[in-house]
Amino acid sequence: MSESSESPPTVNPAYAPPWHGLAVIDYLMGNFALMLPKAAYAQSRKAILKALELDETLPEAHGHLAALSACEFDWEGAEREFRIALELGPENSDVWFQYTFFFLSPMRRMDEAIAAMKKALELDPLSPVYQARLGFQFLAIGQYEQALKQIQNALELDPLFTLAHIWLGITYILEEKFAEGLHAIEVANQSFGSNPLLLGFLGFIHARMGQTAEAQRLLEELNRLMEKSYVPGTTIAMIYLGLGKMDKAFDWFEKGVEERHSMISTGFSLPIFDPLRSHPRYKALLQKMNLEP
Repeated sequence: MSESSESPPTVNPAYAPPWHGLAVIDYLMGNFALMLPKAAYAQSRKAILKALELDETLPEAHGHLAALSACEFDWEGAEREFRIALELGPENSDVWFQYTFFFLSPMRRMDEAIAAMKKALELDPLSPVYQARLGFQFLAIGQYEQALKQIQNALELDPLFTLAHIWLGITYILEEKFAEGLHAIEVANQSFGSNPLLLGFLGFIHARMGQTAEAQRLLEELNRLMEKSYVPGTTIAMIYLGLGKMDKAFDWFEKGVEERHSMISTGFSLPIFDPLRSHPRYKALLQKMNLEP
């Protein structure tokens, strides 16, 4: 049989959805510490603006632009784009998810965040991402049993879902079930290939377990890694937070703000950050993100 002479398919550059897909990939590169967030988000913004130039009625494109505005701490711009996205796509589950993750949660509008995630799940009940994110929202308000239920639902759908293992680990830490929490973070680390973000979480939990030598070892490993690749400031901050070295933690969280790493605003609602809230530097840190205490 002769080989086919047909040319490979090409992507129409005037078709908006692939530009949205490219924007998402660029964002994820920054979110998962594969490149500097500021640079990744700048690339992502160019791609999403191209998508909207081609089709301004694409709700997920407006949702993504809103998310990028949130990463720049432009909350008015984020809310404006989310309103457009929800008006254009009220049945778009991804828009409801983004609205929860990037706006309602940082704004601490927790009842609305839970309702929005339930709407996303109603539209796509088999999404492990949405199941886990609803668990995150319950975790943020201290409903650990409900959080565990949702996160375990996510892991039944996708046993290798890294974020679900991270949030499972955090839930166990908050319940002071440190061995279970360490196991969950180790599973996430193995599945994701020793990403700097995971090393930070590992250092945090070892510190909380009183295993300061191991926490210090991971801190030194991250410092060596920083010499040749990007390591988010928030990752270093997590280990210092676990060690109770609050000024050092704030130094690195402030670096995370400068880098625009999304964890700095989207994750701060979690109770693991409660020890920071009474510190004199906490209000100033929030102000850098245009957030209220």
